[in-house]
Amino acid sequence: MGLLVCFSSIGVLIRVGLGLAFKYKSQPVFGLIYAQIVGCLFMGAAISRRATIMNYYPPLYTAITTGLCGSITTFSSWNLGLFEAFANYDQGYDHGVDNFLSALSIIIITLGMSVASLLFGKYISEVIFGKEPEELEVPKTVRAYSVGELSSKDYLGVALGIATLVVFIVIPSTVKNQRAITFAALFGPIGTFIRWQLAPLNAKRPGFPIGTFLANMFGTAILASLSLITHETSNITSCQILAGMADGLCGCLTTISTFTNELITLPKRKALIYGFVSLLLGQSLMVLILGSYLWTKGDPWAACSTH
Repeated sequence: MGLLVCFSSIGVLIRVGLGLAFKYKSQPVFGLIYAQIVGCLFMGAAISRRATIMNYYPPLYTAITTGLCGSITTFSSWNLGLFEAFANYDQGYDHGVDNFLSALSIIIITLGMSVASLLFGKYISEVIFGKEPEELEVPKTVRAYSVGELSSKDYLGVALGIATLVVFIVIPSTVKNQRAITFAALFGPIGTFIRWQLAPLNAKRPGFPIGTFLANMFGTAILASLSLITHETSNITSCQILAGMADGLCGCLTTISTFTNELITLPKRKALIYGFVSLLLGQSLMVLILGSYLWTKGDPWAACSTH
């Protein structure tokens, strides 16, 4: 749990940092794609070394895949970007066809680069470390933990988790600049924990990973609601908290890395249905929650500022 908190906050910072680094005029592609690429690259590398990591320390594998990779990538922000493209949110196009093509390009680029990055991560890992020995098996059971049986690795994980929470609780109260980022790192582990708790549901329907699906839909609905609230808020601190919840809670509750791995591993027909339903319902939630407000009485440019 401690490692999950620490790696989740690191994942948020990587995603937000990449977004800021690649936010400039005339950028060739949308900035979010870089976080999706990095997260899926790490995910592929971790999957290729699953048995090795699990035999070393099982919680470390969960921390890397669910905590780090799942927090670097985000399904909800991707869907918000799709909605903005479909709805011509910034009025950058004059025709509906342009809006559709813009959104279609976001879908194709994100899915294509996510799949390619995950597979490339596996390839790079095997080139550097070689393939895992066939006789090395993934532990079938993970031992239960009690205070008296904690190892030094367990104590280190707990310490890292507590230290992470302390750091990101103290910083917003003492540093005024970039509070939205520290709030995101603070809220991130909450979203990751919820997604982690939903993960066992995936085994109930192997052909349709219901746990990941629910996490992505919940996160998308929350992000749409938060985006709506920003149009009714002007207080800077409130805006910073809302931005932190959007990037942290929603960004970590939803994931592209796990979603991509599921699309690759599912049978083709089931993968197509799973991907299509996820996209369709995600956009439907955006339209129902955020779109209905903006198209009736909202002002797309009235969103509050974090500065």
